[in-house]
Order: sequence, then structure tokens, then C-alpha cells
Amino acid sequence: MAKKLTLSNINKEYTKFNEKSEVSLMDGKYTIEVNKHMKKTDIQKMLIDYDSIVNQLQKDNDIESLKGTIIIPTLLIKYLTNIDIPEDADKLLMMSEQLINLDLFSEIMASLPEDEIVKMTLVIDQVVTSTNKMVKEIENKVEKESLITI
Repeated sequence: MAKKLTLSNINKEYTKFNEKSEVSLMDGKYTIEVNKHMKKTDIQKMLIDYDSIVNQLQKDNDIESLKGTIIIPTLLIKYLTNIDIPEDADKLLMMSEQLINLDLFSEIMASLPEDEIVKMTLVIDQVVTSTNKMVKEIENKVEKESLITI
């Protein structure tokens, strides 16, 4: 028999979003907490962050950074771990590069729950497709403007 939907039952169900696991990195040199489940509201926040970063990079005419695939994985790390990822686009990209160069990025990504990444990837794919289209339009506009001035 089905239970009555009450605030108490909702709170019990919601506790799954508090489940975390501790992961060691660099042979135990560092530890991070990894969320076992991603909230749909965090996916929404992540997309807002992504949009904000894209806008920051567009204002700076930093089209090359927009082409990189590093932004979304870094935001995945932000929302699935306790690592403090900067809000500023340039600082976020710099931290991402540092994590990559220290061989921590791939280790962190490997520790994230695969099913949560798949869930988020489906939503993100739609956003990336539209962003890539926008980047291409900007490149075409810049190219046309540079031909006009010649």
C-alpha cells in the first residue's frame, strides 16, 4: 500500500542528496567529498553558471576559451564535490588548467558518480550545441568585420 505524501516522508526521501563519499587523491595526499546524487536544482544552477561564464568570456572576446570543453567538467566538479571552484571565468579556467597540469583533474573526474554525470550530460548537451552555434556565429561576424576593414 502506498504511503501518504507528507513533509516527513519528503524529508526522508530528500536525505539521499546529503549522501557523500570521501575520495583520496594523489595517493592519499588530498581528500575530497563527492556527492552521490545531484539535485536537479544544482543542474539548473550549473547551467546559469555556465551561461554567466560564457557571457564573461564573450565580453572579453575570449572565443578560444569558449571552444574548450573544460568549462562543463569543471562545473561538474563544482557541483558534485566540496572543491571551491571560483565564479570568475578567468579564475575558473586558470584553476582548471592547474588541476589538469597537476594530474588532479582526471583523478577527480574519475571519482564522480557516473550515473549523475550521464543525467547531467543529457541536459548539458543541449546547451553546448546551442553555445557552439553561437560561437560559430561570432567567429563569422568577426571574420566579416575584419574583411570589411581591409
